[in-house]
Amino acid sequence: MRCAVIGSTKIAEVHINELIKNNISEIYVISRHKNKRLCLIKKLNKKFKSVKFYEDKIDILKKKKFKIIDICSADEFHDIHLDYIADLNSIILIEKPIISLLKFNNNYVNFLNKIYKKNKKIVVCYPMLFLCNEFKLYLNNKKKFNKIKFNLSTGGRYNYKKIIINLMPHALTFLTNLIKIDRNTKIDFNNSIIKKNNSIFNLTIENIKIEILLSEILHKKTILSLTVNEKKITRLTRRINSKFINFIKIENKNFEINNPMSEFFKDFFLNINNNKYYYKNKNLTYLIMKLNFNLMFLKK
Repeated sequence: MRCAVIGSTKIAEVHINELIKNNISEIYVISRHKNKRLCLIKKLNKKFKSVKFYEDKIDILKKKKFKIIDICSADEFHDIHLDYIADLNSIILIEKPIISLLKFNNNYVNFLNKIYKKNKKIVVCYPMLFLCNEFKLYLNNKKKFNKIKFNLSTGGRYNYKKIIINLMPHALTFLTNLIKIDRNTKIDFNNSIIKKNNSIFNLTIENIKIEILLSEILHKKTILSLTVNEKKITRLTRRINSKFINFIKIENKNFEINNPMSEFFKDFFLNINNNKYYYKNKNLTYLIMKLNFNLMFLKK
């Protein structure tokens, strides 16, 4: 199966690793920067001896046929890349967010309608759905949720609303799994504080008080924690023998869990021929974009 990955950043490398885990053996790395794509391929060739890697510019996508085109570019270029490839007969996999709300503002719906009309097989990457599944194993789902606090802190160069664009889809996809939010769910967007390196959002969903804290500080290690009522669960990551391991920490005890990104890709390939899968992902994407927009601009 021939695949192309647009982008040469760390997240592109993460996606390539997951594609290879799922038996993809021919990958084209597409990037504006020749040196970056050459460096990435050199690194990949050392790690994966049985995979064929190629580097090229974006016009190769219209010269060859690709089963999957995976967009891992910066979010402000997502719409450009989607426009370029949407009418090709390829499955499109794309990092969240599907497009930048800062770029499109309230015109995002028109763009999404146009893109999905061209290609119904678009999948946005939402690993937090699978991380939430791991957290739910340690929660008493029979007990009513009164308060939820979601705290995500990462290392990054973004600030102000760019942090929200980058991190809020993680929080929202996690919450849509945890408390089953859909387009008919009653939501009150109460208040927000948006600062340079961190933001706090308060909302109420079906009488559940929810606080979302997002922050980015350069070189900071990623930490995600969830407090439901008074119970706190923290997701930690470590590298052990060059392998990336995920843990859940509860009351000073660590429990190893599945890698949510790996779980997402496993599910993607399992459903690659399932039209309902694409439809469900599309509906979730519209919901996440709507909630994110409302939170950023506090629309009731």
